[in-house]
This record gives sequence, structure tokens and C-alpha cells, in this order.
Amino acid sequence: MWARCPVDGTADYGRRRYGYLGCVAQEQRGRVSVVDKLMYVEEGLVQEPGKVIELLDEYIECATRVDNAVRQYRSEYVRRANSGGVTYLGSGPNDAKSFRALPDEQRIGVLELEAPVRRVLEACDEKLLEAFEATWNMRERADIVRQAISAIRTQEELDGWLGPKSPAADPRGLHPVVAGPATVYWDAAQYRVAVDEAARAVNVHLQTALGRRNLDNTDLARQAFSVKPPSEDQPRLRFPELDKAVEERTWTSRHQGAMEFAAGLFQAVRNITAHADPNGAELAPEYALDCLSSFSLLARWIDEAERRETGD
Repeated sequence: MWARCPVDGTADYGRRRYGYLGCVAQEQRGRVSVVDKLMYVEEGLVQEPGKVIELLDEYIECATRVDNAVRQYRSEYVRRANSGGVTYLGSGPNDAKSFRALPDEQRIGVLELEAPVRRVLEACDEKLLEAFEATWNMRERADIVRQAISAIRTQEELDGWLGPKSPAADPRGLHPVVAGPATVYWDAAQYRVAVDEAARAVNVHLQTALGRRNLDNTDLARQAFSVKPPSEDQPRLRFPELDKAVEERTWTSRHQGAMEFAAGLFQAVRNITAHADPNGAELAPEYALDCLSSFSLLARWIDEAERRETGD
């Protein structure tokens, strides 16, 4: 299961420029890699972890400029302190005071990027975040962020050697008839109910397409795609791109296959989820997504087919 963790309190600039940084946990794999935890989101689209590295690189640039400004401020502070004829033995204000003493225009870049950078560090390694929060020395902070970049790149290389990861499980990209009723239960981790509700919706979708409310599920599927000729009281669904007179074997395979596929879904999936013990074991999200994808394909076939009362 992939769980999205939104960022709270991201600075306006960070939100506008980089979107929301989040973390994901791949529980079924038994480990959570750095790249698994990082994703770059802009207008709802997940991009490459390289965008996260881009953000960290910009923070390093800002931190380096601030570090130079702090050093200059301290030098000027010591120079002024020594101008009165008394030798000043200190090195100037501490890191935090020196940072706060800088003009806003010199600090703004670091401040605006700090919230998303903290989230990235937390996702990489909580010890990095602890070290980051323990210092106001911008050079030290830049070094900590470089360690995070190294960890992300190392994990990307490792994932490249191990092969591609499975895509995040999410029914939102499926046929609307499936995605609509399933998503609310999916987000609540009620996968069995999500599959059952999707199956019910596809059943209604098929009833509507065929114009028969007196049949349900398996019987409805067998009647809809039956290769037997249609009639006024027993209409059929036909794939219009196929002409039985020209390619009878393909025509038969397509309709009979759709019939068996649809009937099998209702019989082997919908009937099982509908009558399962509500207090029993939950469906695995991977299995549930497979079921939803199958019903989504069936819904698309229903959309492609035409209702016939005459002909083959």
C-alpha cells in the first residue's frame, strides 16, 4: 500500500515553486527506501526524484550565500568592536544571532525553502533532520543537505540495479464507473468494499447498456455478450468494428471471450466480495487493484459495444 503524506506548513514560495513534497511507504515490500519516501508533486502529477534534488541544490546555493554574508557581518562586527581602542577577543555573535541580524533579502531564500527541505531530510533520515535543526551554521546545514542528496542518488542507483518498482496503487485512473464508487473506500483502506461497490456499478452500467433490469451479474453478462442472435426481448451487445460475415472466427472469439470474462468476474470476484465476512481478513491492495482493473476493462468494453435487437 502506498500512503501519501502531505506537507503541512510549507512556505508559499516552496509550495508555488516546488509543490508539496511527501513521503510514501511501500509496506508490502518489507522496506522503505529513500526514493520510495520522496516524491515531487506539482498540480497532482508525480515527477522524478531529481526534482527533489533540484530543490536541495537550490537550498545549498542559498545557504552558501547566507554563510558568506554571516562571515562578512561578523568581520564588520569585530572591526567596529575594535575601533574603540579596546581589543575584542571574540568572533562576533553566534550563528543564530548573526543570521537574524542579516537583512530580510539575504535570508529569504533559506527561509522559504526550509519547510520542504526539512520534510526531505525527515524522509531520508531523521538523524539528518536532527543535525539540521541543531545548528544555525549555514555551512554545516549545506553539508547536511549534501548528505541527503547523496543518499537519494545512491538509492536511485540501487533501484536501477534491482529493476523498476511497481507503480503506486490507486484506482483514480480507471474507468469512471469503477473509480467513482471505489475511490472513497480505497482511501479508507476498505479494499473489499471498494471492489464490491465497483462491481455493483459495472452491473448497473451493463444493465443500462443492454436495457435489461431483470437480470444481474453472471446471467446478465452471458445474455449481453452471447453469440446467439438477438431479439426484441433478448437484445445483445455487439462490437461494431467486427463483421461476422467477413471474419466470423474473430467475431465469435471476441464476443464469447467478453461473455466468459464478464461472467467470470461477477462469479469469481463480485459474488465472493459480496458474501464475505465483513469482519474477515481485508483484501490485499494489489489483489484489489487487479480486480478493479478487470472491472474497468469490462466497463470500457461495454462502452465500445452497441445494443442490437436484430441481426447477428
